[in-house]
Amino acid sequence: MKKLLLTALLLFFFLASWAQPQEGIEKSVQTGYSAGFGQIRSSSYNVAFTYGYRLNPLAYIGAGTGIGITDGNYDKYIIPIYAIFKVNFTKTKISPFFQFNVGYTFGLNSKISEGYNVLYSPSFGVDYNLTPVKSVYLQLGVDYQGHHLFDSIDYSGFLNKYMTAVNFRVGYKF
Repeated sequence: MKKLLLTALLLFFFLASWAQPQEGIEKSVQTGYSAGFGQIRSSSYNVAFTYGYRLNPLAYIGAGTGIGITDGNYDKYIIPIYAIFKVNFTKTKISPFFQFNVGYTFGLNSKISEGYNVLYSPSFGVDYNLTPVKSVYLQLGVDYQGHHLFDSIDYSGFLNKYMTAVNFRVGYKF
């Protein structure tokens, strides 16, 4: 049932991305790699689709989902679903930005209460605007990925309860 629901969500986001353009609506597709570090880590290749709304020339909110193929330490395939908050610093052709994603990651091979969970991902990047509605972008950030394996470990501090990874992404907004 979980796999069917997650597949339906991915299909919905994909089909919504091809809807007729509306003012303020932005869609994008991106791919990237997250390189895990620390004692407990997981690395992954990923592809994601996002759909959101440009509040003004500098602020954006949206949602995204995708699929990741991990190094297989915990789950081989993961599906993150997340909210996006993005702020561009300029309105120029080359526009640096800060983006913060927060959401939940599902592992296809584990129950919800036994695998991945909450995800936080702050990042910095740059948009290269090709036209007023199309751009390519590069992004570099850090993923903080929760996992239920931390429930039985007595760590003190926020950062020690998350798998961390440096992520690099490239995308196309249309």
